[in-house]
Amino acid sequence: MPVVPRLNQGPTPGCGGMNGTCSTGAFAPEAAPHPGPLPEEEGEKCPWRVSCVQRWAVGGGRIFASSDRPTTLAAMFLIPAIDLRGGRVVRLVKGDYGQQTTYGEDPVEQARQFEQAGARWLHVVDLDGARSGNMEHLEVIGRICKATGLKVEVGGGVRGEGAIDRLLGAGVERVILGTAALKQWDWFERLMGNPTYRDRLVLGLDARDGKLAVSGWESTTDTEAVEVARRVTDWPLAAIIYTDIATDGTLAGPNVAATAAMVEATTVPVVASGGVGTIEHLHGLRKLPLQGIIVGKALYEGAFTIDQALVAVEG
Repeated sequence: MPVVPRLNQGPTPGCGGMNGTCSTGAFAPEAAPHPGPLPEEEGEKCPWRVSCVQRWAVGGGRIFASSDRPTTLAAMFLIPAIDLRGGRVVRLVKGDYGQQTTYGEDPVEQARQFEQAGARWLHVVDLDGARSGNMEHLEVIGRICKATGLKVEVGGGVRGEGAIDRLLGAGVERVILGTAALKQWDWFERLMGNPTYRDRLVLGLDARDGKLAVSGWESTTDTEAVEVARRVTDWPLAAIIYTDIATDGTLAGPNVAATAAMVEATTVPVVASGGVGTIEHLHGLRKLPLQGIIVGKALYEGAFTIDQALVAVEG
C-alpha cells in the first residue's frame, strides 16, 4: 500500500486563484510570491490557470518551488499506445491480464506505422515489468527509440534510479513512475531535487473508483488519486498520466468528470488515458486543458485512424 503524506490544507498567501485565494487550497509559506499581477476586480479569476505557479509543495522537511512560468499549455497532443507483453503488442481490458488481445508481433514496426501516420509521441507500457517489478522489454524499447523519431514515454517495472537511467540512456524522452513512487514516497520526493530528472519524470496515477491501484493494477489502495495530484502540485514533473481503470480498454468512453477533477487539483500538466472509443470521446476530452490524450485499443480496432485522431486532438 502506498505511503503518501497528506497535503496540508489552508489558504495560500498571495495567490490570485479567485479573489486573492488559491483555488485548490494548497499550503504555501508567506514568502511565496505571485508570478504576475493579481486580479483587479473582486471575483476575477487568476490568469495563471488554476492558481499562481509559485505555490510551494511542502513535505518531508523539504520545499520545492516551481519556475516562474504560466501553466497554460501551448498545445495538446495525441499519444498512441503500445502495451508490451511477451514481446508482442497487446491490449488488456480494465487491466485484467486474463483479458488480453494481441494486435501484433513487432512493436518496432507498429511504432514506425504510428510515426508515418503523423504521430509525434508514443506511450509504451511494459506489462510484464509492471507485474514483476523489473523491466522486461528494455531491448525492444531501445530499438523503438533508434528506429523512429518519436518522443517515447515508458512505464512499467521502473522501480529505481538504475531503471530510470537505463531508459533515458536508451533514448526514452520521459519515464513514468507509478508503483515505485507511491510505495517509496521519500525516494520519489528526493528525485525531484536531481536536475537530471527535471521534466523527464511522469507520475502515473491509475485509479479504480477514484482509489489508486499499484503493481500492475492488481492491488487497489485507500489513497485518493486526486489527493496525490494535489500533493505534487508545482513539482518539476513532466506530467501526470491519469488512467481510469474501469474504462481502460473498453472503448466505452473516458471518465471526463474524474479527469477534469484531476486537472483542477494540480498545476502539473495532465495526460488522459482510458476509455476512448470514438472521435466524439476525443472531442469531449479536448475541452479540458490537458497536455495530451493516450489512445490505444480504438486505433487497433479501427474505430478511427491516426489522421482523424490527430485532427480531433491537435487541430
